[in-house]
Amino acid sequence: MLFGGAAGGGKTDALIMRALLRAEQVPGAHVLFVRRTYPELEMSVIRRLLPMLGRAAAYDGSRHVLRWPNGSAIQFGYAERYEDALRYQSAEFDMLVIDELTQFPEDVFGLLLSRLRTTIPGLRPILRAATNPGGPGHAWVRARFIDVAPPGERYTDPETGRTRRFIPSLVQDNPHIDPGYVARLQELPEMLRRALLDGSWDVAEGLAFPELSREVHAFEPWPLPEHWPRFRALDWGYARPYSVGWYAVDEDGRLWRYRELYGWGGRPDVGSQETPAEVARRILEAERGERVAYGVADPAIFAKAQTGGPSVAEEFLRAGVAWRPGDHDRLAGAMQLHQRLRPSADGRPMLLVSTGCLHFWRTVPSLVLDRHRPEDVDTGQEDHVYDEVRYALMSRPIAATAPRREPTPEEWREIRARAMQRLALTDTNPPRKDDWLRWDSA
Repeated sequence: MLFGGAAGGGKTDALIMRALLRAEQVPGAHVLFVRRTYPELEMSVIRRLLPMLGRAAAYDGSRHVLRWPNGSAIQFGYAERYEDALRYQSAEFDMLVIDELTQFPEDVFGLLLSRLRTTIPGLRPILRAATNPGGPGHAWVRARFIDVAPPGERYTDPETGRTRRFIPSLVQDNPHIDPGYVARLQELPEMLRRALLDGSWDVAEGLAFPELSREVHAFEPWPLPEHWPRFRALDWGYARPYSVGWYAVDEDGRLWRYRELYGWGGRPDVGSQETPAEVARRILEAERGERVAYGVADPAIFAKAQTGGPSVAEEFLRAGVAWRPGDHDRLAGAMQLHQRLRPSADGRPMLLVSTGCLHFWRTVPSLVLDRHRPEDVDTGQEDHVYDEVRYALMSRPIAATAPRREPTPEEWREIRARAMQRLALTDTNPPRKDDWLRWDSA
């Protein structure tokens, strides 16, 4: 179970209380309580926990362990790197408690989770974790706990049978919070405020597209006008997921991503292992009754197979789906997405995405930048929808625009005088109705 979201919701206290209950109620229970570093554990957990105990338990500061007369114990530890987690490889705990989960790499979490087992008959091993959005583990924590099920609902992993649940944390839920603390959160910069005050998992430090939000860029599915041109884009994958997105273009050049087909194996970044012919059949079924002008795809699918057989693009074509090579310029594609996410002259962005595009909203908002190439997205993430979106946008690029500024009255007079001079007009010979197009051009 993950208790997470806004700051000030009482997450650490909740973890402390749950660990104490386990130790006191289950004789012989072994609990591992972990933070990324031991100084963080000392400052945020141990100092708050010890005054609550009285004489109920004894704390061994040299071994960082809290022992009860009933044989239960809470072991305090840290795991900043995978090598740190290896120290627990031969141990077993029937409860694992992790504070600030997004500060941990996924492989460290996996190794710690493998220590969760028990020899006490009838006792169920449990994980309890808490965290704020953000941090190096933001993407994998969101994929594991946030995106798999609505808040509060139990999710059962189809492979392991283990259950997960996410409980949102909001500062308003804590009746003991200092009102001044809430006021300080409200004064934070927008992205940080949305993460720490609102508990939003769509924002985090280092996000590639912090301007992307459901409130601005999502739309509820509706029957788009039939006369709007439509096209599709593809990022291919077999062992990794593939992504197909369908787009409609309105009269203003705005793109509406109204449908998606995502080939995944039920787990983040695991492909469905479908052949091009199988995917083509699903595409044709989805497009029945529609007129799709073109399809643009990753240029890599046009390369001949190493065995000398047909390319992926040729296999698609044999199955009735044609593609043309997309523009693979990663930096230009990223700038196109930034440009389309910004408000246009009418105040609306130039890219809108249906709320039914679940994998877009699951993966793209949490993408982070590459630490070694900060102008690009980190390619080690589940970025297949993003790559497909890049190909779509690069097939219909828009020019960068500077923020509009209303000319001053003096500038308007200069603009008018210059235009009338170019059109050979005077105040006694003002522009007629037919002159407006020429005036606009001038």
